Amino acid sequence: MSLVKYAWEVSENREVVIDRLLMLPVPNVAKEGHLLHLIETEGLSCTGIGYTDAHLLASALLSPDGKLWTKNKALFAQAQRLGVDYNP
Repeated sequence: MSLVKYAWEVSENREVVIDRLLMLPVPNVAKEGHLLHLIETEGLSCTGIGYTDAHLLASALLSPDGKLWTKNKALFAQAQRLGVDYNP
């Protein structure tokens, strides 16, 4: 869930929640060329993830100490395979 979407939906302690969300590190954003390269080199097509999921993986890979936390089983499997899974 994006920070904006989460902030949109939160009702209790809204100001505190938004302040804490703004303290989170900002990941690097993958450009199209990097994303296409990743899809090809890591065999991400036909794995059950979508374009947005691939972008999330690419950003996690590009970000120092980048990790991806998701409940989506297909996305988690790919994050785990690429070493960017976060499992609290």
